[in-house]
Amino acid sequence: MKKSKYFQTKPDHPIIKVCKPNSYYASLLRDSFAGRDSEMTKICQYLYHHFLISDINKEIAGILYNIAKVEMKHMEILAQLILQLDGDPLFKGGEDSKSYWNGGCVYYGINIYDMLRKDLASEYKALKNYEEHLLIIQDECIKDVLKRIMEDENIHIELLNSIIKDYFR
Repeated sequence: MKKSKYFQTKPDHPIIKVCKPNSYYASLLRDSFAGRDSEMTKICQYLYHHFLISDINKEIAGILYNIAKVEMKHMEILAQLILQLDGDPLFKGGEDSKSYWNGGCVYYGINIYDMLRKDLASEYKALKNYEEHLLIIQDECIKDVLKRIMEDENIHIELLNSIIKDYFR
């Protein structure tokens, strides 16, 4: 099985630092950390799909597991940024979110193809969210980290598209 380094563009991320505390930026990042469409959701979704697929297709299951490990790294990075911004990495979305993260955020799926399509959609949604963050956040250190995370998300999109093409077309 491939090692997790193949599931990200390069092993290291930029130094995780912020120029100055900013509670609004922390709130924005908390949406990507543990909001409805977040790294937390993707981790749990990938792991659930891995569990279900393991007996059916070990190769696909292994890929999903390794993607989940990279998403865990993203979540750790976001938590560090949120803390440096004087925020609290609660398991909930930003300031507008009144509810905490829960298992209802995960798409469980009905078959492998359905699961993979939803996993792919979640990667595109993550990219869109990070692009929106880049338009708002003026801290270049944070922007560098988010751009690096986006590189990994693009790798995940390539992998998922490849799996769908190879197994379902």
